[in-house]
Amino acid sequence: MPILWGGKQAGQGPAVSADFAHALTREILSTELLRVRVILVTLTLLLAALMVAYAISPDVIERIWHGHLPILRRDMVKDAGRNHQVEF
Repeated sequence: MPILWGGKQAGQGPAVSADFAHALTREILSTELLRVRVILVTLTLLLAALMVAYAISPDVIERIWHGHLPILRRDMVKDAGRNHQVEF
């Protein structure tokens, strides 16, 4: 008989009852379902916020997507501790 990981043999039964294993499986699946729902709601809210922002001010969103953030100074870039002038 082959020996499995953990020193158990393949023919040995489980060390826990079937009811416990079933309850554990249900609990794991319910928490996974909750995790998937939270991710889905988060992505939906993020998409809705982006759509509302685009509907209100599409020119600002277009500038952000193309890397033109007004809060960043584009004329100075720090590189290895030195300031370099960058032409755009």
